[in-house]
Amino acid sequence: MPSTPRFRFTRPTLRSNERLLLVGGCALLLPTQVHAQPVELPPIDVSALPAVQPMIGEGRPEGHKDYLITRSSTGSKAELPNSFVPQHVTTIPHKIIEEQAPRTITEALQNVSGVSSPYPSYYPLDQLTSLYIRGFQVSTTLRDGLWDPTPFGNAWIGNLERVEVLKGPSALLYGAYSGDVGGALNLVTKKPLSDPHATISSEFDTYGTHAVSADLSTPFADNKDWLVRLNMHEGGHRLFADDTFFEKRHISGMLQGQLTSQDAITLEAEYRWQNTHPYSGQPGFVTVGSGASAILAPLAPTSRDTNLYDPRSTYRYRSDALRAVYEHKFDDNWSFKSSAQYTLTSRDTVSITATPSLLSSGAEKFTQSYSEIRMGPVYAVDTDQMLHGRFSTFGFSHDLVLGGRFTDQWYKMDMRKPTNSFSSFYFNDPNYPNWGAPALNVYQYMFGDSDTHQFNEYLNDVVSITDQLRLSAGVNLVQYRSFSESGMNPLKMSSSKSRGSGVGWRVGLLYDFLPGFTAYSGYSTTFNRNIRTRRMTGRFRLSIR
Repeated sequence: MPSTPRFRFTRPTLRSNERLLLVGGCALLLPTQVHAQPVELPPIDVSALPAVQPMIGEGRPEGHKDYLITRSSTGSKAELPNSFVPQHVTTIPHKIIEEQAPRTITEALQNVSGVSSPYPSYYPLDQLTSLYIRGFQVSTTLRDGLWDPTPFGNAWIGNLERVEVLKGPSALLYGAYSGDVGGALNLVTKKPLSDPHATISSEFDTYGTHAVSADLSTPFADNKDWLVRLNMHEGGHRLFADDTFFEKRHISGMLQGQLTSQDAITLEAEYRWQNTHPYSGQPGFVTVGSGASAILAPLAPTSRDTNLYDPRSTYRYRSDALRAVYEHKFDDNWSFKSSAQYTLTSRDTVSITATPSLLSSGAEKFTQSYSEIRMGPVYAVDTDQMLHGRFSTFGFSHDLVLGGRFTDQWYKMDMRKPTNSFSSFYFNDPNYPNWGAPALNVYQYMFGDSDTHQFNEYLNDVVSITDQLRLSAGVNLVQYRSFSESGMNPLKMSSSKSRGSGVGWRVGLLYDFLPGFTAYSGYSTTFNRNIRTRRMTGRFRLSIR
């Protein structure tokens, strides 16, 4: 048995400039008077300074050397301090990911309170669609702020810089289809570094795991106007249960270029592939009887290695993504960002399972069943155009985010089963399963396709009333349309349509008592689209962070 790894967490320490801010904040509370003598400073040659700061190769982001994260983009679209967001934002920094070395997003999210999954941490599929934030299911996932429709067991943590979790209704920035009631999950990828960097690592364990990962980053030239980063992973991961494993093959490449002193571009291509033999979990009880007389009857204990999935069962996933980001800085206060993403996803699953039951004699019976699902290709497009500006009016400072977003996703799906009845195959002892003969004459019996479209415009403004007191308010206008159909006959399928519009908004008041200590009160909503009804769900929260 492999030993359980132990992780040592150290308390985040304040850097020297943060200590000065903290001391200065405390000094403001003391009833003392300070008489400062005027000091003459040497003149500064403004013409020698660049018009704007470089937009690429700015060094390693927060959370690389310590656990301290003060800024995020999930709650505001722009890289604003967390104290500007009237909701709770939790970030898993790169240092945590590096030290704990989680294999899946589900494992990494065990660091975040209020986030749960019905699957245990060792479950091999890593299905992000099964995550819950504050009790509400998260139906979509974001990658660098764009809708990632590929979380069906094919998430990859190797090219992530950090994971950001926005808790609470998130329709203000993400609309109807990715603005869930519980919150939003945003996976932030690694960006190229201005200095050469190379890391190669391997993983082995006593179950038979063998994997190799690489992380390479380098500038193209001495002026560091063009940077590139490459992340790769190849390997097989095995678990303690019988015939339970998942194989991963991932690669992503990112190119960043400083076109001018005010323009930058980011191009990224990503390939994700996974082949999994699923794990059923331990059968403990079965339902005996029906209706009001139904009871749960316990089953006999089984080995912890028992897996009620036939060894022929397999789940295969593939995801291809292309992302492009163009950024332009008009000056130090105003900038424009255009993001676009195209993804192509497919999922093929063959599931042969055994369902337990109790016979009248009290003996156990495990009856087999077969299903095959082919989902895809799933095509998805997501674009986001955002304007970010800082300005002052009537003595108040504003931090404004204004933008529009268009998303579209369409796919086909079919389900298959064999002509022979698998219910004739069964066994009585789960520790020694007698799986049936291979399925013959598999045919398609269910057809389906779907198309989902959304367009939304959003605006959010953070008004700094004083240096400590801020008001944040924003609104999102959503227009959506969806169509789906399914049936056993491709010529006679039942269909459903949904079309409408809605409004999501958020307002909050924030006050900084000390650096890193902010109290806020906020109200946020999520627009829930439905076929026949439209409703608004709101959440009010008073919190101190």
